[in-house]
Amino acid sequence: MLQYQDANILIVDDNPNNLKLLAQMLRENGYGVRAAIDGETALISVKESPPDLILLDINMPVMDGYEVAHQLKQDETTNEIPIIFISALDDTESIVTAFEHGGVDYISKPFQFAEVDARVQTHLTISLQQKLLISFRERDQERLIQLSESEARYRDLFENAHEIIQSVDEYGNFTYVNPQWHRLLGYTDAEVHHMNFADIIHPDYLDKCLAVFKSLHGETKEVKFFDTVFISKDGRELIVQGNISSYQNTDGFYTRGIFRDLTEQRLAEKEALLTSMDSQRNEVLSNFIRNSSHELRTPLSVIGQQLYFIKRLANDDKVREKVQIAERKVKDVDNIINQLYQFTSLSVSDAIEMEEVNLSDMLYQHLSACEEELGEKNISLNRHIDPNLPRIVGNSELLNTVIGELLANAIRFSSSGDEILVQLSQADDLYVLLTVRDTGIGIAPEHQQQIFDPLFKVNTARTSDGSWAGVGLSMVKRIVELHDGQIQLMSQLDKGSQFNILLPIKQI
Repeated sequence: MLQYQDANILIVDDNPNNLKLLAQMLRENGYGVRAAIDGETALISVKESPPDLILLDINMPVMDGYEVAHQLKQDETTNEIPIIFISALDDTESIVTAFEHGGVDYISKPFQFAEVDARVQTHLTISLQQKLLISFRERDQERLIQLSESEARYRDLFENAHEIIQSVDEYGNFTYVNPQWHRLLGYTDAEVHHMNFADIIHPDYLDKCLAVFKSLHGETKEVKFFDTVFISKDGRELIVQGNISSYQNTDGFYTRGIFRDLTEQRLAEKEALLTSMDSQRNEVLSNFIRNSSHELRTPLSVIGQQLYFIKRLANDDKVREKVQIAERKVKDVDNIINQLYQFTSLSVSDAIEMEEVNLSDMLYQHLSACEEELGEKNISLNRHIDPNLPRIVGNSELLNTVIGELLANAIRFSSSGDEILVQLSQADDLYVLLTVRDTGIGIAPEHQQQIFDPLFKVNTARTSDGSWAGVGLSMVKRIVELHDGQIQLMSQLDKGSQFNILLPIKQI
């Protein structure tokens, strides 16, 4: 992008802090900067000394940015000054209104200065090129060719521009394209010689482009901020925006277009929007589950109390057995609520509190709590826990969740006679290794890539256990990542699964 050390920029904002910040950053990049605290002062400043570009706030007392822009566009001496609106308003109506009042671009607050600088440079480039094109149209073509020095400066501007520049004759055939055109679209000079501008237009935009081309034919005028999509030689789509103007010489009418490649910018904006939507969706879901969990636990508590009293008063063993089944189901529902609540909380937050954790003691406690269930299902347990394991730094609650989920999974998908191995050791000087292996039903190869996806339940057809929400392993992966660790799955159908977790050894 061209540099404009001599460019003069006027900043209009009623917030002194915004004025100071923008002015300082622009001056550091070599621009001449002056400021106005309100719309009336801005109009006076522009009439006294027209700037090369104006950064204009919308919400200002007495006279807002729209009115300032309107008055500037009504004055022939100032209507060509490019105006970039900067505002906290980011709704579609405000943005459209800004462009309707003559804005060339719109930047939403809070802004990144890199974005402001890029757009300032772009519109200064376009403004300079427009002035050159106007000058070019007003001069006699033959005389301009004879002025070799002027021609060299003109050609240097076009040859080294970062914008796509092209000229076509009255039939739409290319008469000139600049090096950037070749770089982005990929055609050679020999190929361009036999091409029409319609050859590079996306089919969905062809009718629109042909209509504009037809409207310019035979007239000297300009179309600003025209959006379309080019197709490169290798099939890539380029989202572009630019100005199209027509001019006449002794040979006839010609049309020239100067376009910016906005592909990366538009894709980044789309990605940012999707990320924002995901974040908002996760936050809404988290709030919903948080509120719902309180509402659900109240009736669950009442049901649990009633089942307890029924079991105590029942004289029939069959009744007591059915009550015990109901109590387990109530506990299952409570476990699902807990899983969903913890999962959504992790989805919207990257910050966790850290402390020294004795992973060995934590693992012993979990294994002790599993002994009864292992006995009931006739599953054998082998444990190998290094008694000299160094403490790690982590979040006790979250690491308890990791161990609990891995053991629960191993038990859930194991049957009578199966075996579970739990091993905790120091892998090397940097990591400890936790391994949980079972000889249960295993995971099919086609499911192993999805096993850590939220709400994915594998092997549901092979187990009747519905006591989990399908977020356990995705939650485990998220927790391990928050601890800068790694998780690995190895599994074979009908032979079992093994989860390896590496957690870094850190000091507080």
